[in-house]
Amino acid sequence: MDKSSWGRTSSESKSFRALLPSDGCHRYTFKELKFATSEFNESCVIGNEGFCKVYKGYMEKTRNNVAIKEVNKSCSQHFNEFQTEIAMLSKLRHVHLVSLIGYRDENGEMILVYEYMAQGTLQEHIYNTNNPPLS
Repeated sequence: MDKSSWGRTSSESKSFRALLPSDGCHRYTFKELKFATSEFNESCVIGNEGFCKVYKGYMEKTRNNVAIKEVNKSCSQHFNEFQTEIAMLSKLRHVHLVSLIGYRDENGEMILVYEYMAQGTLQEHIYNTNNPPLS
């Protein structure tokens, strides 16, 4: 799918990039993200957020696990929610919040790359009894 299928203009794509933090936010190639997720293999899915799938990936260059969030291309109405998430995480940098480390926004793809939280999300600790309680 191309960008027009998302209903985005080139100025909207530029505004998307403008929301991203300039410090440490890497622009990934699709090839890098495919490799990190074993070609977006379903066995790498660690979460489903309605309009997004979240994959656990591994970046060879940095030797780090990452979480890769891909917006479902058929859900173009979620573009604003996606932009809001980027804007919030870009402004709210804190040691206790997951860090946005990279992105991919070409050929209709909207993909964000986050640090991987090995102990799970705060939501999982609050609502999922399988995780240990927080101290």
